[in-house]
Amino acid sequence: MILALDIGGANTKFALIENHEVIRRGSFYFPFWKHKGKFNDFLSDLVNQKNFAKQNFNSQYSLYCDEKIGDKIISELSAAGVTMTAELSDAFRSKEEGVNFILNCVEDVFSSLNVPVYVLSNNGNLISIDAARKNPYGIASANWIATSWYAAKKYKNCILADTGSTTTDIIPIREGKIAAAGKTDLERLQTGELIYTGVLRTNIAAVVNSVPVRNNTTLVSSELFAATADVYLILNEISEEDYSCETSDGRGKSRMECMARLSRVVCADLHYELSKDEVVEIAKYIREKQIEQIIECIGKVMKCDKGNKTETLVAVGLGSFLVKEIAGRLNISLIESDLNPAGALGLMVEEKITDNF
Repeated sequence: MILALDIGGANTKFALIENHEVIRRGSFYFPFWKHKGKFNDFLSDLVNQKNFAKQNFNSQYSLYCDEKIGDKIISELSAAGVTMTAELSDAFRSKEEGVNFILNCVEDVFSSLNVPVYVLSNNGNLISIDAARKNPYGIASANWIATSWYAAKKYKNCILADTGSTTTDIIPIREGKIAAAGKTDLERLQTGELIYTGVLRTNIAAVVNSVPVRNNTTLVSSELFAATADVYLILNEISEEDYSCETSDGRGKSRMECMARLSRVVCADLHYELSKDEVVEIAKYIREKQIEQIIECIGKVMKCDKGNKTETLVAVGLGSFLVKEIAGRLNISLIESDLNPAGALGLMVEEKITDNF
């Protein structure tokens, strides 16, 4: 059995793999910028099953989990896989500092389990913790490689569009190989293969600089008054359970509370200055502009893809509902997959130790 971890700056996801299948998976909200010093304890609790079913750390973290991992399963582990994006958190002064901090925590937690730990690099290799320390920038933010590897194995020719809570990855797959032009976050931002736009944590001001209100173009505040999670809950495209990050104002996640936050983006109050219907129209406009952002980058990736015609989009992530609509607009076929980087990484590790996928 394989345990795979995708350690993000806001969410840490896990997957358990057995006989080429993801049998269990889950996600914890763990904001590194607030609680970096508790990560070792948090990871130990996750792996060793201490208080796993409880909201540890004073209930500050939301948890989605199919089932508890269980001590019995931990005792049956044959290997673990690790990938990360948390090194980019401003809790660290540099990516190298972040990578080494996370690797030290992983090594400390897994040292007692006597299982090999494989770290994913951005060239598609699975390497040891010691090797990863020697090339920290080669493993920084490499989680997109895992889902791309899976798409290349399964679909051969496509564009993978992974829209999550914070970012969207747009990765061309050609002849069963990852055909991305960039490897690092910087390079992928330049090529359009990475967009910092997602369906939960994105500041509204990063999507639009104005919205229409009563047929007037209205500039938005650049304060973090609301995030895209508010938009998609208002539009009934995510649930309160899906809204797994903190709210901008620290209040609840009901539809009315989301509307109140979104109205504040144009420095207004719900009811007195804006009606619910007007706030819904603002949400629809923001949704449209986010779709346009993603379509623009898909076009950029297609243009750079040596003239290859893309006939299939593979949609993964919480925001796959946006990719589904985009596929319809572009008149290309759609494949929906529920695999995330943690699950794909677990399958990669399984293949490495069994040489059989």
